[in-house]
Amino acid sequence: MLQERFKELEDFLLSRIKAFYGQSLISVVVYGSVARGSRNFDSDLDLLIIVDKLPNGRMKRIREFEAVEDRVEPFLKSLQKEGINSRISALIKTPEEARRGSPLFLDMVEDAESSSTERAFSPPY
Repeated sequence: MLQERFKELEDFLLSRIKAFYGQSLISVVVYGSVARGSRNFDSDLDLLIIVDKLPNGRMKRIREFEAVEDRVEPFLKSLQKEGINSRISALIKTPEEARRGSPLFLDMVEDAESSSTERAFSPPY
């Protein structure tokens, strides 16, 4: 049950991300415990989102992404009724920023899952 519900959350979230970013979206990568298959009832859904055009600054990007989170919040609340207390943890980067790399990418080397998008991004690892 838990695996299926997280898959539903991933699919629902991906559709909202695609709708929000449109043609600017390059890639969405799921990493962490969900990608490793070791999710539990309190696992976050860790995402790396690569987008062509983003506002400068992390806080502006987080505020922008709140529009996606607001659309997903009812689904997250329905999961809470089942004892699944997941949150979305999104890292949002431009292709140039992603190519420069990050120590966080080391967590993605062996366990990242790229979600289906129209465009592809090859990380620097």
